[in-house]
Amino acid sequence: MNNGNNLIHSFNCEGSSHVNFQGLTKREYFASMAMQALLSSEGNRFYSSMELEQISTLSVNAADALLNALEYHRR
Repeated sequence: MNNGNNLIHSFNCEGSSHVNFQGLTKREYFASMAMQALLSSEGNRFYSSMELEQISTLSVNAADALLNALEYHRR
């Protein structure tokens, strides 16, 4: 996985003050999207800290799998 740490929404904003918005990496973005899907699939409910830790790990694993698949199919 070579491009997982590339920024997904990086830009420079020049105006009254120069700002460089770094944004999220592809890995962070994909993990957040996976986590959003996993959390919303159960509707409105409260999660234990153990469940949230498991969902977080699953989300990162899903992001890594997607990045690996995208890299493999790009060849």
